[in-house]
Amino acid sequence: MMRKKIGFVVILGMCVFMGCGSNTENGALADIRTEAVQSSEIVADTAEAEESFAVVVDTAEPERSSEVRVDTVDTGAYSVATSVPSDEVEQFASNVKAYLLDEDWAALSEVTFYPIRLNDKVIENADAFVQHMANYDFGDQFIQDISDETCVDMFCNYQGIMMGQQGEIWLSEVGAKGKLYVFAINVIE
Repeated sequence: MMRKKIGFVVILGMCVFMGCGSNTENGALADIRTEAVQSSEIVADTAEAEESFAVVVDTAEPERSSEVRVDTVDTGAYSVATSVPSDEVEQFASNVKAYLLDEDWAALSEVTFYPIRLNDKVIENADAFVQHMANYDFGDQFIQDISDETCVDMFCNYQGIMMGQQGEIWLSEVGAKGKLYVFAINVIE
């Protein structure tokens, strides 16, 4: 019975290694070669089973093309929400955070998509936004959540990128492709 189990393991191992003839990595075909030592008898013990086949892996670097691609797409953390590269998303979020904490309403108004709803009020344009924000009390929790935002590895889904612990600010590529905007400000009261 033990001989059958060991024989089955050896045959299964050979099938797994023989079936893995190629693998792709970075667009190049990785060269993986396997060599199996054939045996006409069933191997009696595990030590012999381990010696009955060997795997040789070619670790040589694949040939690299000198061609430079300029149409590459960032597949970073925010690719589900935007085509903007991750480092630019995080820089944009840092700027939004600074505008809000510094109460630079004019700068924040320039990166906001209109109309925008701020709790129960719909704000139609940048001038109305600046005027409304100058007198708006966000509350301590909102300011604390935005202050604590690192602007790195932020949560995102197909709707946008979330800033703050409770989704206080949402960013997305709205309108013009490749341009991020603040499209929602949620003050939890």
